[in-house]
Parts: sequence; C-alpha cells; structure tokens
Amino acid sequence: MADFFDAISYNHEARTQFLNGYLMQQGAWAFPADTRGYASGLEIELVNPLDAIRYALVQVSKTANALDMDWNLFRYNGQPLEFEIKYSLFPTLGIIRFTAFMNTTRAPKYSDAIANLNKGPVQSH
Repeated sequence: MADFFDAISYNHEARTQFLNGYLMQQGAWAFPADTRGYASGLEIELVNPLDAIRYALVQVSKTANALDMDWNLFRYNGQPLEFEIKYSLFPTLGIIRFTAFMNTTRAPKYSDAIANLNKGPVQSH
C-alpha cells in the first residue's frame, strides 16, 4: 500500500532512501498488509495535472501481523482513500494530501475490550 499511497518524495522509498522505517508512512495509518508488508487486492487512481484520487480494496490478515490472509474480501478488508491537491505558492511547488482508511478485520472491537475490563477480574474456581 505504501507504494501507492502517501508518496512523500524525500522519505518514501525504504529500498533506496535512508531514513527511519517509521517515517516511511504516516504513523497513524494502519495500512493493510501481511507480515512482510504485501497485500493483494485492487487499487485504482485518477491522476490529473492538479489533483489525484486513489482508492484500494485489499486483503487483511486473519490475525495481526500474519502471513495467512483473509480471502473473504468483501467482509474483511482494508480500504484506503487519498485525495491530493497540487499547488504553487510563488516559486514553491507543493502537494496537500488527505488520507482516510478503514480496516475491517476479525479483530475484537475496542469497546468489547473495555466492556470486559469493566467487568472486573476473572474469578477462578
């Protein structure tokens, strides 16, 4: 996913540029991939001279950071969406990107974990 989304020119390519791996993507983006960083699915984009939009529907792993991917793509998936606007401010060229994502997995919800925590410690018999 990082090959298509969040393409920052000065610290995007971990294979050819030397920077911390965490800086290669947005820190809060939980991009869908297996333990090696690969994902299968569909990525489409429309690129114009002044703007672009990208969307993907890809597999997620059955368990966190695993190689076994979930083939039920229409129920469990990752869906990143990115909108890009290019601008010129005097001699400086720039790009503003808005990125959103939704990952639907078999993982439990945070609300479930909080509800179980609020029940108190488990009593052993």
